[in-house]
Amino acid sequence: GFGMGASRPPPPPPANPAPSLPPAFPFPPSDSSCPAPPHSPPMPPAAPPQWSADAAGLPVLRLADVLKEPELGSPDLPTVGSAGHRVGRCKPCAFVWKEGGCSNGTDCPFCHLCGPSERRNRKKERKAQWQKVSVLDRGMQARHMSSMWGGA
Repeated sequence: GFGMGASRPPPPPPANPAPSLPPAFPFPPSDSSCPAPPHSPPMPPAAPPQWSADAAGLPVLRLADVLKEPELGSPDLPTVGSAGHRVGRCKPCAFVWKEGGCSNGTDCPFCHLCGPSERRNRKKERKAQWQKVSVLDRGMQARHMSSMWGGA
């Protein structure tokens, strides 16, 4: 066995070392693109990319040159309130899915991209979070009171 102060021999090298990663491919991607998530409307075709070269002379694609903000009133940005939809920072419009619809047009400060049940789902999530906080708060109060009165 190995006693105190004794060191273990190093482990043997792996039988099949992990393959190394292929070198970066410095050319523009093919026409295939990633599909949009199922809840998002399809993105319009992007403008042709602007290529530049890095220090090694390899082409560099700048993301800001390829991605453009959708136009207000377009299917990708129907209202000003829809701007944060893709990152989950929007508030669903209460009227867009009602019979009369929303009368604010593109100036509506709420999201018109969220589905008809999104408001209800978010309300349930908020309620569950508040209930969790309430339970934790009651537990902390009970422990505090117990410690004040000499309980264990």
